[in-house]
Amino acid sequence: MFSFPHHAYWSDLFWSDSYLNFLGFIPRSKFGLLMVEHNVNPCLKQYGEEIYLKQKRLFTISGFGNTPMLSNIFFGNIKIAKKNDLTTFISIARGRHVRNHDILFDSVKKMIDKKIKNFKVVIVGKYFDDRWVEDNAGSKAAEYIETKGELSFADLYDSIERADFFYLY
Repeated sequence: MFSFPHHAYWSDLFWSDSYLNFLGFIPRSKFGLLMVEHNVNPCLKQYGEEIYLKQKRLFTISGFGNTPMLSNIFFGNIKIAKKNDLTTFISIARGRHVRNHDILFDSVKKMIDKKIKNFKVVIVGKYFDDRWVEDNAGSKAAEYIETKGELSFADLYDSIERADFFYLY
């Protein structure tokens, strides 16, 4: 079986197309063709590949748009916890984007200025720049921010389950 993503997008070339169009042929294998994609909606009709969905050879990793779901990821049964007395926000640090850290820090300051103090912000990940916390250590906002560094998957998902809000910044 030959498996590949449904479409390609090269941002540096501003070009988007189907891999089948890119290859110029349909790959052959003992059991045929299988396509797996995040989201097929923007391009399925454009590339004329609806036939693969009808043949049950096109899947998405999340079941998006009523497509069959095929995913090798399972993190266990999620436990829905009751709301914490201390509102907990959690995020995964994805890089050393100081501008984003400043936006987060300014948001925390604004909450404190509005007398909203019953919260904490938890930041998980090895890519968070701890210098940002150290530089702001004397401020009131730093008291509301907890960094955990890199965690195991079990500890990461346990922390996410215990939080009230998961945010991206």
